[in-house]
Amino acid sequence: PGTGLSPCRSLAQDRHLKLSEANLMSSGRFVAGRKDLLFLGFRHQKGDYLYSDDWETFKPWLSVNIAFSRDHEDKKVYVQDLIEENGKAVCDLLDLGARIFVCGKAHPMPSQVFDSFVEVLEVHRKLSKEDATNRLRMMQRSQRYICDTWG
Repeated sequence: PGTGLSPCRSLAQDRHLKLSEANLMSSGRFVAGRKDLLFLGFRHQKGDYLYSDDWETFKPWLSVNIAFSRDHEDKKVYVQDLIEENGKAVCDLLDLGARIFVCGKAHPMPSQVFDSFVEVLEVHRKLSKEDATNRLRMMQRSQRYICDTWG
């Protein structure tokens, strides 16, 4: 538990420190409401929601979207669903040069998350499936789409 979350937490802590040192949290796109995005997935809020207090610290610059897949009786909610719900914001950040880090269990999550990014590029940027896939593959080759997975 937490193996996938720890690298994300470390990246957020490092970004927070850099933004704080440069005094950038109170200016630019963050003030305009265009925050970085983080999508987290847990089975249950109670007991599984690791580092819950930490995410509030990053609120000035980070929009944290959390999927608790087993806390809904009528359906399961996954990170992929939240990526698609926030598709326009995701695409806007990708257009600005955002990086994607996928951390967690190796199967089947990474391919499902990749497919969600393909879908939002299709819907919000009107790319063909092939062009959306190629854009993400190019990001992977240039180390702007990184998977840190286990198992």
